[in-house]
Amino acid sequence: METRFVPDAAGAWLVYDLGTRVLAVPSELRAAADAVVAGPAIGLAATVDALRSSGVADAAPFAVLDVTAGELSLVLRGPATVAVGDVTFTGLGADPWFESRLPDVAVARLTVPGGEWTFTFRPEPVSRPTPVIATPVIATPAVVAPPPPLLEPRSEITEVPELSVPVPVAAPDAPAAPDAPAAPDEADEADDRTVALEDRPRRPAVPADDATVVVDEIARLRATRSAGLADPVAPAVVAPAPAPALSLELPDGSREPLDAVVLVGRAPAAPADGAARLVRLADGDISRNHARIAVEGGTVVVTDLGSRNGTIVRIPGRPAQKLRGGEPTPVLVGTVIDFGGGVELRVREG
Repeated sequence: METRFVPDAAGAWLVYDLGTRVLAVPSELRAAADAVVAGPAIGLAATVDALRSSGVADAAPFAVLDVTAGELSLVLRGPATVAVGDVTFTGLGADPWFESRLPDVAVARLTVPGGEWTFTFRPEPVSRPTPVIATPVIATPAVVAPPPPLLEPRSEITEVPELSVPVPVAAPDAPAAPDAPAAPDEADEADDRTVALEDRPRRPAVPADDATVVVDEIARLRATRSAGLADPVAPAVVAPAPAPALSLELPDGSREPLDAVVLVGRAPAAPADGAARLVRLADGDISRNHARIAVEGGTVVVTDLGSRNGTIVRIPGRPAQKLRGGEPTPVLVGTVIDFGGGVELRVREG
């Protein structure tokens, strides 16, 4: 239901409390504001368009606050300020107006000529999907049969038994009978037996060339057995895929590569070593040195350099986040970097 705060002093503003939306205008614009309030419920951008179509000039001051899904959006022009926590936003000096979006805001304090009000918004409930917990699948290890044992090669060398030739042992000489001459035929038989023993053929030695042939045959048999085993194959080396190139999409649609540090601002100053790209954005709400954007470890990192109006990032799948000055914040591809006043950059691949 509409709640209207009627000013008590001249020059004071009218303030309309519409639950999740607040509208504030000077008292001379009451007719235009009443026409907007009497119409159907609309969002922030449509409210601003309805004010302008109802007679509010481009230079007329006004303030619009809107909460949708827990995000506070505000548009300020002229002497209107909004305080959220310890951060204050103003519409003074904004051309055409100051615009910002803040996540997770339920209470805001509006100050306009003639009064100051604190509003507690009643955001619409946001349904959240029930998380699905995936059950890990544990694969059963494969059982690998051990390889069959290798058969020892048979030796082709046949052992030849050693032939032992008995050597007769001569009996000790008996003293010969004196004066007894030996018979001639017996002495001849003894000499014949001695010659027969010496002339007996002995076992021939194995020539050195034959031994070499046997060793070569063993080596051949071992090589034949080894030929059935495949040689080990070295694993293929796969080179890692190169990291994708990243860039910034500027408001005019052009892209700035992120192969070096990028400094964004109304008139950014290059560092002493000169190792930075300078991106100039011609807008009154942009600070001289507004933000620093770089790729560190394959991740895009955005740092607000203590700008006047601040920097807001909208990471895909997350609520908008206002950066703290000097604190690096990692973002993803597709993130929108909002510098206020409708000036936005996007993180892209390629």
